[in-house]
Amino acid sequence: MRAFLQIVRLELVAIARSKAMVLLALASVAWMFILPRIALDDGTAEGAFQMNVRYSLGVVYTLVLVSFSAVAAGTLARDREAKRLQLTMVRPARHMFIALGRIAALTIAAALFLGVSCVALGLRYGRGRTCDHVARPVLESPEVEARRLFDENMRDYPDFRAKVAEIGERDIMKYLVQYVNETYQTISKDERAEWNFPPVGDPDARVSVRIRVTDTFGRLEKPKGVFRFEGREGVFDHVNKTLVRVSLSPAAAAESSAQKPGVLSFSNDGDANVTVYPRRDLVLLIEADGFWWNLFRAWLVMSAVAAVAVSAGVFLGASLGRGVAGFCMMAMLAASVASPAALDEYPDPMAATKADRISLRLTGISAFLTSPLDRHAPVAALEAGECVEWREVSGALASGFFVYPVLFSLLAGLVMRRKLD
Repeated sequence: MRAFLQIVRLELVAIARSKAMVLLALASVAWMFILPRIALDDGTAEGAFQMNVRYSLGVVYTLVLVSFSAVAAGTLARDREAKRLQLTMVRPARHMFIALGRIAALTIAAALFLGVSCVALGLRYGRGRTCDHVARPVLESPEVEARRLFDENMRDYPDFRAKVAEIGERDIMKYLVQYVNETYQTISKDERAEWNFPPVGDPDARVSVRIRVTDTFGRLEKPKGVFRFEGREGVFDHVNKTLVRVSLSPAAAAESSAQKPGVLSFSNDGDANVTVYPRRDLVLLIEADGFWWNLFRAWLVMSAVAAVAVSAGVFLGASLGRGVAGFCMMAMLAASVASPAALDEYPDPMAATKADRISLRLTGISAFLTSPLDRHAPVAALEAGECVEWREVSGALASGFFVYPVLFSLLAGLVMRRKLD
């Protein structure tokens, strides 16, 4: 253990003495304060907040991931090529602990960089701002509904069976899941729609509805209606196709007594039918705690993701040359962003050619392998005012601070032993 701590200390000293790291720290802090003064927003306080979170903390977060991944990919490779790797061992230590010590030191440094940026953001926006728990409608699983559609079409349509034989059940099911997620619900004039949500219970909790309502004919009008939920109600009167937030206030006693726990209703009082995408554009927002606590949780998640990136970089540095390891790490970071976007935005898997389906399959494999880097979106949650939940934090900490560092350091140790023997 003492040898491991000495390795961590030596690596931290090397980071502190690095001019590049000092410049990176100064640039990160300066960017957090300069951007709000030079950026143009939409003229509203909320718009300015969202833009500054995205382009100040978001840029610093990306910069930290890229820079520390590059350093991690080069640290062991550089020392091995210079034949000074054994200098990091103050006393005999296993190869695994050499890698784990480098991972721990770089993760600590990355967390400090992110922490300073988060404090700068909190000093600017933390006063009086809160975050919200996000509750989504309790609907049937998309996979279950897609399976039912698949079975019905297989039974009733020969053309569908031929398409399954040509493309394969797996790709058809992916298409049906995508179709289910994009299914809309039409609410006719003077009708009421209901959705089940987890009950809130607390009568004093501040509850809002975030929704996008679309006129069936796509007209730029203002659909009108009333939302009601557990003794609360709010009037909807907003521009068509706009994602809006409707605050729910205590309703009259007669209305409150008629409402069921956990049921959100919408009465369409406008002059036309409207459509809603419940799986995509309908959530309940329940006020949680303050912005500082949410920022703290987001910092923990960002630090955990940085630990995953650093762990992968150290393993690549132990396995490959410095230049190749750095290139592979940058490609991995790029794939973690591009692969999920390509899968989500592909227009129609049913119309894909064989080459397209092979490409999609490879893209799916890439998205799965890089999912630890793309699974969490703490900056997006801060931007939207959504609460970074403790269950997400605990999962990120378990994987980022334990599972992946131990796994990659073990693999790096096995590779280093073979290369140095």
